[in-house]
Amino acid sequence: MPEQARRILAVANFCSDITEWDWPEAPPRKLLYASDNPRLPQPLPRFLPPAADQALTQALTDSPHRLAADALLLQRACGLRIGELLDLELDAVIDVPGAGSWLKVPSASWTPSGWSRSTPRPSP
Repeated sequence: MPEQARRILAVANFCSDITEWDWPEAPPRKLLYASDNPRLPQPLPRFLPPAADQALTQALTDSPHRLAADALLLQRACGLRIGELLDLELDAVIDVPGAGSWLKVPSASWTPSGWSRSTPRPSP
C-alpha cells in the first residue's frame, strides 16, 4: 500500500475513533470515504515480442492437439476474448465461397449481426 493511502486510512480511522469516543472536537459528519483512497496502479497486460509471437504461432501450428491449437489460433486471428472463444459452437466458422471464412460470435459486443470475418481480405 502506498504511503499516501496509509496516511489517508490513518486519518479516516482517527476521525472514526474520536467520533465513537464522543470527543467534543470530533467532526460532526464523516469526512473521509473509501472512495477518497487512491486506487492502486494496475499494470497493463504486456504484448508478446514479435519473436515470441512467431514462436507461439509455430508451436500452435505444429501441435498434435489440433482442436485446442486451432481454437487458440482462431482466437489470436480474430481477437476473441477467452470467454468468447469458450462460448463458440463447433460450427461457428463457415466458409463462404469468394468471401473467405466467417465466424459467428454469440457476443453482442462485436457486430449487430454477430458475424465477423475470420480470414484477412485479399489485397486488391
